[in-house]
Amino acid sequence: MRIALLLPFSPTDPANSGVARLEMFKFMPGIAIDRFHFGPASKGDHSIGTYYSEASPRNLSSLFRLLKVFKQQHCEHPYDLIWTTMPPILMALFSRVVAKRCKVPLVVDVRDPGIASVVIVSPPGTFRYRLAHRFEKWLYKGASAICVTTPELATMLNKEFSADPKRITVISNATVEKVKNSKKMTPTKVKVFYAGTFAPYQVVDPLIDNLLKYKQKGNFQFDFYGYREEANPSLEAKVAGHSELQLHPRLPRAELFKKLKESDIVIVPIELKGQKDLYDYAVPLKLYEALAFSKPVLLFGGTAASIRLVKETHIGEVTPVEKPIYPVLQKIVDDYAAYAKAAETTVFSREIEGKKLGKVFESL
Repeated sequence: MRIALLLPFSPTDPANSGVARLEMFKFMPGIAIDRFHFGPASKGDHSIGTYYSEASPRNLSSLFRLLKVFKQQHCEHPYDLIWTTMPPILMALFSRVVAKRCKVPLVVDVRDPGIASVVIVSPPGTFRYRLAHRFEKWLYKGASAICVTTPELATMLNKEFSADPKRITVISNATVEKVKNSKKMTPTKVKVFYAGTFAPYQVVDPLIDNLLKYKQKGNFQFDFYGYREEANPSLEAKVAGHSELQLHPRLPRAELFKKLKESDIVIVPIELKGQKDLYDYAVPLKLYEALAFSKPVLLFGGTAASIRLVKETHIGEVTPVEKPIYPVLQKIVDDYAAYAKAAETTVFSREIEGKKLGKVFESL
């Protein structure tokens, strides 16, 4: 089977948040892959030009280049299907055009719908929102298959865009390997870990406010990785004088995973004020990474999908943003072995999900 991957960015580009999904192709024997993307080409990939903002007309030159390069490759060695990932939505729309022109089946892998980013700056009802919604509906109508990360996202695409549920398959985000939690928790110093971009939806400010407001003498040490002073100028002042709360800069993933491995509990904060219905489908990748290392999870805030996952698997606890966090942390500590065992036995395998994706390809 020969597959063309049409990606927003180079697979090695940190901006390509779909890199984890690409790992699944390693578990599909007998396939040949060509990659087309914006940005510099490497390792034989095909660059289609520079990526501009979604609405920029300058992107049209990239579309023409993509059509030309794709047709050339397709004539020499025909592709069995096109696979694209989103967000952002632009390359997915390009893929729809290419698939229709070249009569090749299209598989769209959706982690977030395109309007999820549009609605942040353009509320429902605005011209920009309506235009994005129309384009996205056109995209799903032309897709031979749609892959989503959660059942909630499948429901959302059907409800919002009339996507055919028969064409939708849930392919969970997953981890490469499972690491047993070999670290013994020391009750006199419980190490609590968080890593992220400190973006607004990760509600790190409210998390720290909660920890300070309901400050409890005790045994918790909080290490938060990903802090940037220019992005969160108030945080450092908040934690000044509180040695149990430490802010650390972003680390390379290998070093970050070493810190995660040394921790006892992983906090996964997510809250989307005013956009809960839109984001009910989301499960933060950090939750899956905690499971990869068999660590109990405290979900701070949460979405419908992430709350369901935590409660169904018993891998941790959930606390609303406005409620005191320490009693919930202590609940995990008091029954730590049970939570750690649940986290260890809950598996989202990239190999298993990759084989599921392979079956979608075979069906086309």
